[in-house]
Amino acid sequence: MKKTKNTKKLILFTAALLLITASAFADEYPPDNAAVLYYKAFMLYKPDDTMGDMLADYVKGKTALNEKLTEFLNKKQTQKIIETVTDASQIQNCDWGLNFDEGFEMEMPYLGSLRKIAYLIIADAKMLAEQGEYKAAFSQCFAAKKMAIQVGNDTLVSFLVSIAINALANGAVQDILNSDIDISTLNRLKDQLQSIQKTQPLVKDAVTNDFTIALKWKEQAVRDIPVESLVDDKNTQQKLSEIINNDELLARNFEYYKQHINLIIQAFSLPYPKGYEQLKKIANLPSEDVKNNPDAFFTTVFVAPAISRVYIMNLRAKANEKALNCAVDIFIENAKNKKLPDSLPIDSPNDPFSRKPFIYEKTNEGFILKCNENSVPEEEKKYMDKYEYEYKL
Repeated sequence: MKKTKNTKKLILFTAALLLITASAFADEYPPDNAAVLYYKAFMLYKPDDTMGDMLADYVKGKTALNEKLTEFLNKKQTQKIIETVTDASQIQNCDWGLNFDEGFEMEMPYLGSLRKIAYLIIADAKMLAEQGEYKAAFSQCFAAKKMAIQVGNDTLVSFLVSIAINALANGAVQDILNSDIDISTLNRLKDQLQSIQKTQPLVKDAVTNDFTIALKWKEQAVRDIPVESLVDDKNTQQKLSEIINNDELLARNFEYYKQHINLIIQAFSLPYPKGYEQLKKIANLPSEDVKNNPDAFFTTVFVAPAISRVYIMNLRAKANEKALNCAVDIFIENAKNKKLPDSLPIDSPNDPFSRKPFIYEKTNEGFILKCNENSVPEEEKKYMDKYEYEYKL
């Protein structure tokens, strides 16, 4: 009998301990690092190529929602993955565990997985919208937008992935806006957009990180890696070898390189068009200087001349974001008055190129917002369709 009582006590104690332990673990969820949940979602999410392509086409508007997509999105396992990602998007801290000391050899395999997950989340948003669940649909779009923020500050590559994910989310919001949405949901959407823009990743931070990584890597690489692995051209290899084998000349080349990088970073802090013009000017400096200054040679080899493209891509992303805000204002006015306004609301955001209101045109189906073509760089004018945003009612 005594043994039985002791056994019962042990069972009760063990059960109590399990409850306490479970409670402790429950208090730790979600973790304080969003990357933990994203990595979990990456491990769980294994769509075949066909389904991955179908989701991407649906998000991009190339195909309609069909039975196969609906079945996949509604699967219990798929919804658990989506829930994991939305939980992650609510966490402020996101440390991907990158080793920046590895320089250009640093691996960032999560970027591809993020894009796949983004298509999943946004496809779910579009399906919810087709079911009339507009608030839930917008929430999923914002989960994708927050995910874009959480990846955007590390390097230029991750910043560009961030821009791409954010553009996909904005495209989904644009598609959903074409539905008949009540004014309270529109006002909530406006508040959400204004709030999230305060935490957007900064291109200057990504550029600074990228060049810091590049500098660390090059200082090590030029001493340890054969010049044949660094550049292909024979003449460049010979000149580079001469610099590497001369400590004084190498130090001067690195100093010129650092100064050039600082000029680039400073230009990214300048408003358009001054910053863009400065970057284009800076890009040509090393090739001009090297004619009379051997200290510039290293920089002519290793600094990408097209860095000004990143500046414009960032501005294009800003234009997309501001046009979306502007469109929401128009939809709110339309919901209030049962007709489109004749002009843009006074407090609507401006076109980032001209810093003046977007060009607003009413159409038979809705309206179009445009950036001012005269303010867009000449080389961008062939892409003017990317600076026009069409909305339907």
